[in-house]
Amino acid sequence: GANWVAHGGDELQDHFDKEDDIVMRGRSAPDGRYKRLNTSTAKDSAAWRDFRRVVEGSPVWRFAKMLGTANPLVSPEHWARLRAGGMTQREWDRRVLALDVPPEKQLYYNWRRTNDDGTPANLMPIPIGAVDVTADVLAQYGRRIGVLVGHDPGTLQHVSMFLKAYKLTPRDRHHRWFVVDEVTSPESTVRAHVADVLKRLQDGHGCNMVDWKGRPSESSPVALVRIDPHTQTGTEHPGRDLYTVWRQFGLIAMAAAYSPGTTKPQTIKKESRFDLVNVLLCDDVGGAERRLLVACNDRGAPAAPRLVSAFESLERNEAGEGEADGKGKGDLSHWPAVVGYALWQVERPRIENAAPREAQS
Repeated sequence: GANWVAHGGDELQDHFDKEDDIVMRGRSAPDGRYKRLNTSTAKDSAAWRDFRRVVEGSPVWRFAKMLGTANPLVSPEHWARLRAGGMTQREWDRRVLALDVPPEKQLYYNWRRTNDDGTPANLMPIPIGAVDVTADVLAQYGRRIGVLVGHDPGTLQHVSMFLKAYKLTPRDRHHRWFVVDEVTSPESTVRAHVADVLKRLQDGHGCNMVDWKGRPSESSPVALVRIDPHTQTGTEHPGRDLYTVWRQFGLIAMAAAYSPGTTKPQTIKKESRFDLVNVLLCDDVGGAERRLLVACNDRGAPAAPRLVSAFESLERNEAGEGEADGKGKGDLSHWPAVVGYALWQVERPRIENAAPREAQS
């Protein structure tokens, strides 16, 4: 209940979750001007990056970067001892040069919120004037498809991601995929999750609407759902009946992949899925083109925050394996896996058949 006139805080990245409490304390600030000075260090945390992105867009905040080596109160010999003492380049960049560095063994290593010059990279608002080409890109799967949904059924939670394809300018060689929403249903039945997804499609994206009689509207865009391929034994999760549940709700449901020339669902190898997502995040062979993006609002808040957290947090283990940890409640693998399932059948052939830009020229 104490009132403050000003606030000075050290290492804000470690207590920004108390921001609302800190702000509320400034009730006794003279003339309502609650002056604050906070220091922070770069931190490998999606939540901290989200907070920082939001306040960077606020008119009441100002930012100044101070490199450790520019601190006049620290002797140059101190920095020399750090370098000679074996500090890794990553920790030097983070602690001394104030750089936002990713995990050392980042699984989705091509993910970037911003480019080096501060311009948006993989996290950006859908630009004004961008053309929605989702229906054109997915025309082979049905008419009027307005949203591509990826789904990963789980024993602890069900996850679905929503994607739309856009051409940002008329000169764009390729469409780009924006992740525009995510639905997570912990400790839920598949039917309850599908009902949540359908409601979000109708309320937030104008898809799978019904007419005044409660029947599917013939003019409404519809969603295409691509699902983690079911098992053949029926003893593992997911089973063949999963597709039936989605179709009962009027949704087009297909496996994420099929064996060539058949209707038999095909397992997608994890490493191949990692590679697909990384190439779409940034095709560094094709000219550093980023074709997988996460939409955000004007203040930088992502439309799919759990996906962003996964992109920025998932690492390979000591054996070099990705997604090797158990599927517990803290597991973050579901969200990027779902994006891979959604895009596999659409984008894998395009990438395999595309020549590098240098070769095309």
